[in-house]
Amino acid sequence: MTKVQNKMQLVKVPLSILFFLAMHLSINSQGLTADREINMLALGDSYTIGEGVEVNERWPHQFAARLAEAGVPVKEPDYIATTGWTTAELLEGIAARLDRSRVYDLVSILIGVNNQYRKLDRDLYEPELRLIINQALEAAGGDTTRLFMLSIPDYAYTPFGKGARRISKEIDGYNEIAKKVAADYGFDFHNITPVSRKGLADPGLLAADDLHPSTRQYGLWVDELWNSEKFDYLRDSSDFRMIREIFYQQEKDWNRGDIDAFMEAYWKSEDLQFGGASGITKGWKNTLERYKSGYPDRATMGTLNFQIKDMSRHSEEVISLTGSWELVRDHDRPGGHFLLIWRKIDGQWKIVVDHTSQLLPL
Repeated sequence: MTKVQNKMQLVKVPLSILFFLAMHLSINSQGLTADREINMLALGDSYTIGEGVEVNERWPHQFAARLAEAGVPVKEPDYIATTGWTTAELLEGIAARLDRSRVYDLVSILIGVNNQYRKLDRDLYEPELRLIINQALEAAGGDTTRLFMLSIPDYAYTPFGKGARRISKEIDGYNEIAKKVAADYGFDFHNITPVSRKGLADPGLLAADDLHPSTRQYGLWVDELWNSEKFDYLRDSSDFRMIREIFYQQEKDWNRGDIDAFMEAYWKSEDLQFGGASGITKGWKNTLERYKSGYPDRATMGTLNFQIKDMSRHSEEVISLTGSWELVRDHDRPGGHFLLIWRKIDGQWKIVVDHTSQLLPL
């Protein structure tokens, strides 16, 4: 992930450079936002529906629960998956069961073990997998950033598989194909196979049937997914949500005529920077005085309307927010754009740089 270096000196960077960063850097940009309830579709076989575990213990359900814990609103996952399905059978299942009127925010793919188990021609796997991906893309509204694929677990490392090297070798071959195809399309391939290969050494990773993963193993898969770079933007959601709450509280405070409360979102430091049409102001107290001087009464304050355009993370402690503002007053409606640099200080998000511009009247 792109990071702003030397973050403790961030406020020393010229405002023009910070504005460029916020307008032109899209950190881990994705085709969905976490401001609404997102939905997920899981495509696959027994490893997707969690043969041998309860529904809420399946890895897609555990992943959805992890999202919810992080403050991401998420619906219960949908499934097109059945124990024993091959790639050809998954294609038939998609054709029969996919609701083509819906667009999914996340679509997972995990398929191929039954091609290997039934000793099907491996040359069929890649073209059929590509057809599955094309259908998954349709379900995701054509956005590859919404797709991700999991590798096939290695059932050789179960009492059923008895450590057969042939199985492992063949699973590796299928996974190499899947990894290549995912790369061709430009979406993430998550290798959970090493986790499955701990099954013989740790029986707790297996379900009661001694073949399929246990709840705990699925949880380890979810850890692998959650800690990957792909889902940075979802982990960011709780910080983004906190900043949005503070930001829109500012709007409410302003519209109550309470500039002191409005200023609580700013860093109470002499290093705070506020840039506007009349130049740069340094320090929290000076910025407060500037606001009170420029807006001495309710008539001049008007009714403030904010609109967020983008939020981007630049480091663990630095997030930028860009958007527009408008004041609705009796005789005019001034407005413009802003760049806010937020830093997490002592566990709280504060504005450390505010660059606000005003549009000239036509």
